[in-house]
Amino acid sequence: MAEIDKEAIREGLMKAGIPESRIDISDVGCLGYAIDVGPISLTPKAVVGVRSHSDVANAVRFAYEHNVPITARGAGSGLPGQSVGSGIVLDMRSLDEMKVLEDHPEGGKIVHAQSGVIFTRLNNFLKEYGVFLASYPASADMATIGGSIANNASGANSCKLGTTQHQVMDLHVVLADGTSLWTSEIESDKQPWKKILELVRQNKDAIERDFPRVPKNSSGYNVFDILKQLEKGIPVDWTRLFAHSEGTLGIITEAKIRAVPLATQKATCIVYFTDLRKACGAIPKIYNLGPSCFDTAVTTNLDLIRKTFPQLGIREDAKVMYIIEFDDVEVKPDPHDPAKRIGQVSLMDEGTATGLIESQVESLKGLLEEEYPESAIGFEVARDPARQDALWLGRRSALQVLYAYDPGKRPLTMIECVVLPRDEKKLLEFISYMEEVFDEEHVVAGTHGHAGDCNFHLYLLLNLSQQQDRQKLINVMTKITQKVAELGGSMSGEHADGRTRGKILPHVFGLDLFDLFVEIKDLMDTKNILHPGVKIIRDARGKDLHQAIEELVGIEAKASQLNLDRFQDFSHLFTGVCSVCSQCADICPIFRKLPDQFSARSQAAPTFKRALAMALEMDKDLETIKDDPLFKKIYELCLLCGQCTFKCPTNASIRDLVIKIREDQRSRVIAPAISYIRSHPALYKLSINLLGLTQGIWRNRLSRRIISALPQGFLPTSIPYQRYLPTLSWSSLEGRHPELVDVSASQADIAYFYGCSSDLLSEPIADSFITIARHNNWKVSLPTQRCCGEPFAAQGNVEEYHRLARFNIDQLLDYKYIIAHCPSCILGFKEYAKDFGRINDKAYEKKAQALVEKIFEPAQFIMEVIGPDNLKPPTSELKQKVTVHLSCHEKLGQKMTVTPNYTRDLLNLIPGLEIVEMQGADECCGLAGPWGLGRHYDLATKLREDKISNIINSKADIVVSWCLGCMLQMRDGLMQAGSTIRARHPLELLSQAYDQHNPLSE
Repeated sequence: MAEIDKEAIREGLMKAGIPESRIDISDVGCLGYAIDVGPISLTPKAVVGVRSHSDVANAVRFAYEHNVPITARGAGSGLPGQSVGSGIVLDMRSLDEMKVLEDHPEGGKIVHAQSGVIFTRLNNFLKEYGVFLASYPASADMATIGGSIANNASGANSCKLGTTQHQVMDLHVVLADGTSLWTSEIESDKQPWKKILELVRQNKDAIERDFPRVPKNSSGYNVFDILKQLEKGIPVDWTRLFAHSEGTLGIITEAKIRAVPLATQKATCIVYFTDLRKACGAIPKIYNLGPSCFDTAVTTNLDLIRKTFPQLGIREDAKVMYIIEFDDVEVKPDPHDPAKRIGQVSLMDEGTATGLIESQVESLKGLLEEEYPESAIGFEVARDPARQDALWLGRRSALQVLYAYDPGKRPLTMIECVVLPRDEKKLLEFISYMEEVFDEEHVVAGTHGHAGDCNFHLYLLLNLSQQQDRQKLINVMTKITQKVAELGGSMSGEHADGRTRGKILPHVFGLDLFDLFVEIKDLMDTKNILHPGVKIIRDARGKDLHQAIEELVGIEAKASQLNLDRFQDFSHLFTGVCSVCSQCADICPIFRKLPDQFSARSQAAPTFKRALAMALEMDKDLETIKDDPLFKKIYELCLLCGQCTFKCPTNASIRDLVIKIREDQRSRVIAPAISYIRSHPALYKLSINLLGLTQGIWRNRLSRRIISALPQGFLPTSIPYQRYLPTLSWSSLEGRHPELVDVSASQADIAYFYGCSSDLLSEPIADSFITIARHNNWKVSLPTQRCCGEPFAAQGNVEEYHRLARFNIDQLLDYKYIIAHCPSCILGFKEYAKDFGRINDKAYEKKAQALVEKIFEPAQFIMEVIGPDNLKPPTSELKQKVTVHLSCHEKLGQKMTVTPNYTRDLLNLIPGLEIVEMQGADECCGLAGPWGLGRHYDLATKLREDKISNIINSKADIVVSWCLGCMLQMRDGLMQAGSTIRARHPLELLSQAYDQHNPLSE
C-alpha cells in the first residue's frame, strides 16, 4: 500500500468521526511532538488531541485500515523514547476525568481514572478520601495514569505496596484493529487469548529459567505473572499483559485502579554513608526492617541535590544518602494469587503503629551502629511533614538537577533503570563492576534510585555530539547490560524498554523469551501499527550486543539513530536546562485551564514551546514556520507568570525564550514612545496630569464601549468596556511627596522603588509605605527612577529593557537598602544580572548582583532588618477577616533568592486581623498585565474562575496581594460575581492600623 500523506490522514480521521478541530497536521503542531525526554526524534504526520475513548478507537481503526503507525502519548516524560512516532500521535492528556467508585473490599477505594489524568492531580483529589495511588513515581507531577500503567511505573512506595500493575484492577483498551474491550471481560478460551496462554505454557521452561527474578520489572511482556496464575489454577489477570506493554499490544484509555489508605503516622530517616559498597551491602538488611519507602542518591547526584536544595542541610562528607520511611500502613499479601502481591491493606491502630514505628527506627539505628560504625556517618529522623516533603522533593528532583552538571553534557536515558535481585552478594558484585567500568571508560554518572527495590538509575553524563563520548556510551552500555543479565537482573525496573532498550531485549531475556514476545506482538498487532519500533525490534535478534548498541548510538555521527542535535548548547534561548520532562505543564495556567485553545493539549504547555524553539535551532530550514499562525499563537498565549520556572528544578526560563521569540514582533511605536515620555520628567508629569483629566471618559459606559471598539494597536492594549479599572492619578508620587525626591544616600538609608503604577493610578500603596516609614522614623528617598523594564522585555523590546535596567541600577545602587512593593518589579531586578550576563555586559552584571543583595520586599525588610519587636506597634484595630493571594512573580522571585514569604507575619502585626486560609492561594489569577487587562480579557476571565470561587469560599472580608495587577483582576472578578469582598494591599492595612483616620480606599 502506498504511503499516505498528511492531508489524506486528516480527511480520513475526519471521516472516521474525529472533529477537525482536534486534528493537527501543521508543521508547527507536529514538530512540537517530535521529541520527548528520550534521545530519539521522530516527527509525526498528524497529531490528534483525543477527548474520548471513541476518539482513540476511531483513530486506531483508521490507522489499521491504512497501515499508518500510531502512537499514544501522555506527558512525553518517558525516558527510552516511547512517546514519539512517525505516523499519528494521539495526545491523551485531555482524557482527564476521575472519580471514586466504591470501597475496595480489602481496604482503600476503587477509583476510575482516564489515561490523561496526571498522577499528582489524582492523588491530590484522593486525599479527601484518605487514600492514594501507591506506585507514585518520582515523575508524578507530570506522568499520566495511562503512561504509568503502560510502563508499569513505580516509585519510593513500591518496596512495600508494589508497582502500578499491582494497583490496576481493570483496563479499557483499544486493540490494533480498533475494537475495544475491558480486560475483565476477556474470555480466555477465545482467540487470541487462548493462543497466548498456549505459548506461555509451551515456554514454561524458558520463563522459569530466563525471566529476571527481581523486585520489580517493566521490561519485555509480563509472561511470568501469567504463568504463575496458570500454575495456581486461578483466572488470568489480563491487565498484567497490557501493563508495561508500552502501547504495543493495545492503547489504554481508562482504568479501574485500587487506591490504598494514606499513612497517618510516619517517620522519615535520613542515613548517610561514606562508602558506596558498604551502603549497597546494607540494602537487604535495611529492607528486612519493613520500610514503606527506601530511596537513595549517590555522589555526583547527591552533590547536585545538595547544591539545588541547600535548605535540606545534606552532609558535605556523604557519598550516599538513604531516605528510609516507616509508616502505619499494614499490608498482607494475597494468599491465593501469587501475582497480586498486595491483599488486605489497612491502617494499624494508633498505639500499635506508634510502637512499631519507634521499634523500626531504633532497629535501623542499631543496625547502622553495630555493623557500619565507620561508614554510616549520620542518622536523622524527620517527623515534621514539611521537612519530610522537602526531603522527598529533593529526591524526586534527582534527574532534573543532573541537567545542571555541565552545559555541554546531558544525563543519558540509556542504562538508567537497572534492577537487580535483592541479594547482597550480587549487589556488591554489580557495584564493584560498575565502578570499574566507569573508571576504565572515564565517565561520570549521576546515580539515584529505589534502594529497597535494588533499582538504580545510572545516568551517564556525556555529550553524544562528540565521537569519543559515543564510543564511551557503546562500551559502557554493552558491559553493564552483560553484567546485569549475568546476575539475573533487568535493564528496566520501571522505565520500560522504548526505542532504546528494545535493541538489547534479546540479550537481557535470551532468544527464547524474545521470540515469545514477538509471537505475542504478532498475535495482538498483525499489521505492526501500534508503537512500531518500541520494545519489539525484530532486527535486534540477529546481532550481538555490542553491534546492536553500536548501530543505535553510531560511532560516526551520520550513522547514529539518536538525535545528536539535542546535545547542543541552547543557553542563548533560555537560562537553565530543559529536559522536556513536562513537569511544568500541570502548573501552567494555559495548559490547565485553556486546553480547548489548541487542537492538542501539549501545544499549550511550556515544554512544547521549548521543544519547538529547540527544533528551529537544530534545523535552520524550518525558519519559515515562524510565519505560521499557530507558531505565533503558541508564544502569544503565554502569561509570563513564571509558574513553570518556579516548578522547574533547573530553573529553565520560559521568560527568556518567549522574549526572544517576541523580539521579532516587538512594539516599534508605542513602547518607544512610552519610554521617551518616561525618560523626560517634565513631559512625564504633564502626561500624568493630562491622563487624570480623562477620568470621566473611563467612568462613562458609552465612552468605554467606543474605546473597546478601537482597532488593535491604537492603544497599548485594548480594554473591554466591562473591565474594572481603578481611578487614575492626578499627580505623580514625587509630586505628592517632593521632600523625599532624590534624597542622597548619605542622608537616607532606604531607596524606595515605587513603580509606574504609583504614578498612574490613584492607589494608596506607595503612600501607605511612606506613612509606615514616617511612623517608624525611617529615612527614605524617592530616587529618580524609570520603569523596571519588565513590561518592555515581555513585548520583545529588549534593548529598551536593558537601557531602563542600567538607569535604575545607577540610581539605586548607592543606597544601603532598596525597598520595592511590587513583586514583578522585584522579579525584574533579580533578572537583571542574568540578562546582562547573557549579553556579556560584565560591568552591569556585577552591579546587578550587588543590587539584588540590597533589595527587600517590605515585609522582608520589617522582619529581617527592622525586626518585628522594633517596629512601632500599630494601635488601630482592623476587625476583618483577611485571606492571602500569593502572586506568581512573588513565588518565583522568592525562589530565586531563597527568600521566605513574610506576608502572614506582617499581617499578624496588625491588631484585630484574622487570617483565613484560601484553597489555591498560590494559583495564577490570570491577568499577566496587558495580556489579560484587555487583549485576552475573555481568556483571563476563564483563568480566574477558580481563584474568584476560592476567595468567596474563604468567607474573608478582604483578599490581600502584593501585586496590584492581581488586585485589579480579583476586583474585576469579585465585582462580576456580585461579591463585597475587597482586594487590598498589605501595606494599606498596616498603614491604616497606624492611622485610623486614613480609611481603606474603594
